[in-house]
Amino acid sequence: MLVFLGLGVFIVTVALVPLAAHVLNKRGLLDHPIDRSSHELPTPRGAGLVIMPMIFAVWGFLFWRGDYTWPTAAVDWSILLCGIFLCACTWIDDHKVDGLRVRTRLLIQFIAVIIPLYMWPAEGGGRLFPETMPLLVERILMALAWVWFMNLYNFIDGINGIAAMHTVSICGGLLIYCFFSNASVPAGYEALVVVPLAAAAGFYLWNGRRKALIFLGDVGSIGLGYVLAWLLFVFAARGYFVPAAIVAFMCSYDPTITLLKRAWQKKKIWQGHREFFFHRATVKGGLSHLQCVGIIFVMNIIMIVLGLLALHGKIRPYTAFLVGTALSWALLTVFFWIGKAAGHQSSPRPKAFYIERYLRYLFKRMK
Repeated sequence: MLVFLGLGVFIVTVALVPLAAHVLNKRGLLDHPIDRSSHELPTPRGAGLVIMPMIFAVWGFLFWRGDYTWPTAAVDWSILLCGIFLCACTWIDDHKVDGLRVRTRLLIQFIAVIIPLYMWPAEGGGRLFPETMPLLVERILMALAWVWFMNLYNFIDGINGIAAMHTVSICGGLLIYCFFSNASVPAGYEALVVVPLAAAAGFYLWNGRRKALIFLGDVGSIGLGYVLAWLLFVFAARGYFVPAAIVAFMCSYDPTITLLKRAWQKKKIWQGHREFFFHRATVKGGLSHLQCVGIIFVMNIIMIVLGLLALHGKIRPYTAFLVGTALSWALLTVFFWIGKAAGHQSSPRPKAFYIERYLRYLFKRMK
């Protein structure tokens, strides 16, 4: 069933994403390049309008059939409804002229995570740290981590293919944990994981290019961060916190360090920029988007192997965690020095560059 489910979601995504790109292009819902952009031509933004409704529709079907009912059906449906609410508000924010205020966005995001966390019962495996932390403190930290992860996922969507690659890596890692270890997960959990994996793989065919056909948009990156965090929480709550954390290392390590650095420098962390390590490797260092994504993907595979070794008891969990941290830091250091060795800092492109690109785009549309 999993193979057919994944194949079906993959095929539908591959078919609908270019259609969405055409519609968004006709309506002028484009991401125009600016001085901090990694693209050069106006590109449709909003593939999340295909990916997220499909994920929620398939998940809703699985919940309705009773294929997945952990921890309770009420919690599962709250995830679905809160996710739809979050994505709808994010879509409005994505295409509103001035966007929503930062406080309003955070309020919406916290509402979307607090409701299911409040409904998640502590009994029956609903705790991450039952022996070391009070329930209230644990739930507060989970809410903060969930919102943090969603926004990190939005920030990492800065070069072609990277968000789709991380989604495939995280979901692929969770599936490998389920099938190649004795990990005990709720019935139907694998089916939930397959859906975003297949959707992201289908999207990658159109986004993981030198010139992407379409971008996710905030509705896609925030939405994927929301559902992936939930899948990771469920796996961690079964007693596998370290493997769940390790599989998400590379998508969270870079933006976390960069945003903490910006906060230390008293910069606005919610504003877009090109200071992430993958930006240093591409914008400054000269690596192509796909080269950078490929390198990170190899590191993600190493992280999955570390988690699998910890699950099998070949290495201690804290050892795997420390090794994963060291490897992540090493890769980011390499990216930093690739940018440093290029001998120049990224500077805003001249206005003439964008005028020329935009005129080419308009001429192409007229033809």
